Amino acid sequence: ASFHSSYGTVACGWERKETTIQVIVKIPAATEATVILPVTAATDVIESGKPLSENKNFSDIITKNNVLTLKAGSGTYTFEYNEE
Repeated sequence: ASFHSSYGTVACGWERKETTIQVIVKIPAATEATVILPVTAATDVIESGKPLSENKNFSDIITKNNVLTLKAGSGTYTFEYNEE
């Protein structure tokens, strides 16, 4: 799905590869977005092959009630986690 905002295109899509879920998020320049993923811990998710904690564009990483939320700055991100 995508949306053409006054800042640029906002897009999100996902696909399943066996037991792995891949979510791709595109956030336009000079903006930020809240990303929500259905996982029990931040350590369950990698972004472009690295732990979330290694990406300086992410902040406010919180897991509560089996849902992870984080704020992400502009860019294109590929999140991956195993389906439970």
